[in-house]
Amino acid sequence: MIAKILAFFLRPVVRIPLLILSLLLYLLTIIAAYGGRFNPDLFSIPGSLTLLLPYFAIASVVVTIIWFLIRGYLGGCLGVLAIIVSWGPVSVAVPLNSPKKPTPGAETFTVLSWNMIHGWDLEKKTKPGEPNRSIQYLLDQDADIVVLQELNSVDSTELQGLSPAQIKNLHDKYPYISGVYDMRVLSKFPMLREPGYRYIDGDYDKRRYTFYKINLHGHLLTLINMHLLSFRLSDEERDVVTDMRTGVSGMKKSWNMLRTGIREKLRLGFKTRKKDVAILRNTLERVHGPLIICGDFNDVPESYAYRLLRGDDLRDAYVETGFGPLITYNRHAFWVHLDQVFYRGDLKALSVIKGTLKVSDHYPLLTTFEFTDGRR
Repeated sequence: MIAKILAFFLRPVVRIPLLILSLLLYLLTIIAAYGGRFNPDLFSIPGSLTLLLPYFAIASVVVTIIWFLIRGYLGGCLGVLAIIVSWGPVSVAVPLNSPKKPTPGAETFTVLSWNMIHGWDLEKKTKPGEPNRSIQYLLDQDADIVVLQELNSVDSTELQGLSPAQIKNLHDKYPYISGVYDMRVLSKFPMLREPGYRYIDGDYDKRRYTFYKINLHGHLLTLINMHLLSFRLSDEERDVVTDMRTGVSGMKKSWNMLRTGIREKLRLGFKTRKKDVAILRNTLERVHGPLIICGDFNDVPESYAYRLLRGDDLRDAYVETGFGPLITYNRHAFWVHLDQVFYRGDLKALSVIKGTLKVSDHYPLLTTFEFTDGRR
């Protein structure tokens, strides 16, 4: 049986088309790996491919292995070459690390970051009279700091089904609650929201990031809550991937949408996030001591905005502690890693755990840190 399979794939009429398709996949993987190097003011297609980098990379590895199994050494060697060329960016999008154990005696704390889309239940599993599932999840996780996007207030005027008991428990657990626009931070420790002008000169979009100082037992931590502009796709446009599965008509419809409206929205999203991140990046020299930047970046690892903000000094908590691709957006078959956790200073990331709750279109991320300055 194996001999027959090998004979089939070794026939030139089969092998040559497969080799051409494999070369196309390898090329797309390389472009996706370095798409974040292209200025979005000038190019949008490379950055769009970067959204799919984990999928291209995994597919290239699988195809490479298959070529070697069927003794197609040219296809296999070209695949190895593509993987080597792409390895730097791929290792960021698909890290091969693991959680770390805390240093004995070190002080640790947890940060939960989540776009909770106003506490709605997109799964529609909450029955009348039942408590708000999003808030109950926050209470159960018991994080030291909770960083939220798409939440304007922590009360029953916005959070449907929020019970009096939940309100009391939330305020008992988190006596320090602050925020502006649709971003809120809850803390067990003394916290002060700082005005942006202390860091940024001139105009900037105040809806994209807010600044906080938190005193964790004498450690003064700067926290920046991020919510960068999305692609602003309509529900119909978001279903472009799902529509491709419906046959030829669905593929034609999706292609037309990609070629027209979606492409322009992608371009605008990349350009706007570049502008907002560039403004923030230029202010980070004013931030001293431990720093955490987290939230909904609406962009993926190795994108232009991601690389611009990370620079040479910020570290990615998931890259250092995670294994394999991370999916933080869970709707419309648009399964990508949009939520990030950066940090620098006397800190060390120990783990990043993705929650499984799907009441929002984003999964929550629970990150554990330890202080490394030796103080206890």
